[in-house]
Amino acid sequence: MYFYLSDTHRPSIPIPTSGDVIAYSSAKQYNGRLRFRGISVKLVLEGEEKYFINGEKIILKKNQYLLANHLSEGFVDIDYKHAVVGICADVGLDTIAAIAHDEYSFFSDRILQSIDRFIHSMNTSVEVRELDDSNVSSFLKKCAKQLELDPISDRLMSREFYFDLGRAILEDHVSGESNDLKLRKRMRITENEIKRLCEAKSYMDDHFTSPFLIKDVALMFGMSEFRFFRLFKQVFDESPYRYLLVKRLWYSCYVLHRNKMNVTQAAFEAGFADIHTFSKAYKRFFSITPNQNKLLID
Repeated sequence: MYFYLSDTHRPSIPIPTSGDVIAYSSAKQYNGRLRFRGISVKLVLEGEEKYFINGEKIILKKNQYLLANHLSEGFVDIDYKHAVVGICADVGLDTIAAIAHDEYSFFSDRILQSIDRFIHSMNTSVEVRELDDSNVSSFLKKCAKQLELDPISDRLMSREFYFDLGRAILEDHVSGESNDLKLRKRMRITENEIKRLCEAKSYMDDHFTSPFLIKDVALMFGMSEFRFFRLFKQVFDESPYRYLLVKRLWYSCYVLHRNKMNVTQAAFEAGFADIHTFSKAYKRFFSITPNQNKLLID
């Protein structure tokens, strides 16, 4: 889920207390308790933020970010002459655990124990880092560039986004634990997995108008959601989320033109669960709303 926060704007729905969440904030003054929903990343793009986390005072300045796990506790204090701009992203425990299990299960016991401590230990230190050439930094730079263009609009943040961020976090952690270049090898794929991937892709082609989730397809063909995501992207050069979304969007465009359906009918006919999600995805992909497209057709 994505949220925009400012001195004058607060979301109409409550921010979840757990799970995958990202927020873009711009405020001169704010004071409140911090919420850590899994592995949390907090980046300052402009100004500075003062934190008090696990008994430690931290001043986070421009182009610095901190990492903390779900057992961290603390407060943030913003009091600046200009708007302090930042990004807060939380990769939920279920997501980070799925990545750790599928990506690093073949690593040494020492690495696995280090990952477990990083995720679950109360003694994990809050880390402050500079934006550099690390995996997390590269991800945050790209994310910030996209959000800064239009931070106010609603956004669809798919599971793919949080899988990529979670993987970047764990890759940086593991690279700090070992200099073994073999740790960066591509995920190994068995012949049986390739067969199941092709079968899963065929299933998606045949049933993409049904309102299923990618995790349902993954389980149907004997894989975790994260492994299915990684292998699908590695084999077909596109994530299953993107593949399914594009098929549904093009089909919705077709039924709007060919069958003269209204927007709500087109959304459900193409397999979208609700009209709000459909409209946001349609505008992002085609650069016009489905209603605007409907007017052009009519």
